[in-house]
Order: sequence, then C-alpha cells, then structure tokens
Amino acid sequence: MNTKNNRKFQETDAHICATFLDLLDTHDFDNISISLLCQKAGITRATFYSHFGDMNHFFDAVAQRLFLELRDEDCANFRKMDSQGELHHASILSLFEHILKYRSFYQVYITRVSQLPFLSVVATFEHTDGIHQYAVRHGITSARQANYCATFYYTGLTAMIRMWLEDGCPETPEEMYQLMLFQAKANKNIF
Repeated sequence: MNTKNNRKFQETDAHICATFLDLLDTHDFDNISISLLCQKAGITRATFYSHFGDMNHFFDAVAQRLFLELRDEDCANFRKMDSQGELHHASILSLFEHILKYRSFYQVYITRVSQLPFLSVVATFEHTDGIHQYAVRHGITSARQANYCATFYYTGLTAMIRMWLEDGCPETPEEMYQLMLFQAKANKNIF
C-alpha cells in the first residue's frame, strides 16, 4: 500500500516537487498547470491528488520541503563552526545560497507572503545560545526586547531578500552577506 510513510510515496513526492522546481526555471508560475506538472513528472493526475489536495497545498508543501532543507543546512553549519562569527557568516551565506539556488521558486513565493517565515524560524533551530549572547552584548535585558530586536532584524532582512529577488539576484550570496553586515552597522550608527 502506498501511504505517506512509505518510501516509494516519499520518493514520488520528492520527484513531483523537483519537477515543479525545474518547470519554474522555464515557465511562469501561472502557466504551470497540474496537467503540465503531471506530464513532465510522468505521473497521473490521480497520483498528484493522492499526494497533494490542490495546487495551493502543493505550493505550500514545496515551500515546507525547501524550508526543511534550509534548516538542515543551518543545523549542519551550527555543528561545524567554532565561533559565533563563523556561524553567523556560514548561516547567512547558506541562506543566500539556498535562495539563489531556488530563486525561481522564491521569486513566486515572495509575491505571495509579506514576511519570509523561515527567517524567524531558522534562528530558533539551534541558535538560541547565540541569540542570547548577542542580546546581552547589546544591552537587551528582557525577552520582550529581544523579540522586538529580532522582528526588526528579520523584517529588514526580508526586505533585502525581496529586493534581491525582484532584481533577479544580481549580487552574489557573499555580496548580500556583506550588504547585510553594512546595514546592521549603519543602523547601529543611526540610532
């Protein structure tokens, strides 16, 4: 029986998502129908519907798959790094590399959401200690203050990513990291 926990079901799920990501590189999102997706993936519509309820559910499932991939990359960085500076650089760089790799998807995704939810989620995966140390270094003494700081940071980073995607990602991930650092330093001097 082909159930969601079955390896074959999961492989088909991954294949459908990969086919969709490939199609986004050559087709506008609005021109990708379930029929086209099924044809390119070599599956029937019934197979698609046994995996996903509709295109909106499917799009959310692809987003979730990419968010989990990003989380796994971030966790791997966390385990490899010795210092907070290296960790910050590796995490943010892998974020920009991930977005660049799947930019066709994120160019569509960013038009559908006001905030990139994975930005606030990524910080909670394994960085609680680092966030606490950052807060203490900058005189943030309460959880509420830390939440305001995080919201400000993630909203600004989301705006930078949105602009980067809308412009077709002309900067490299490393250049985006440097721009983000510059903005963080500039904001410290403004306030």
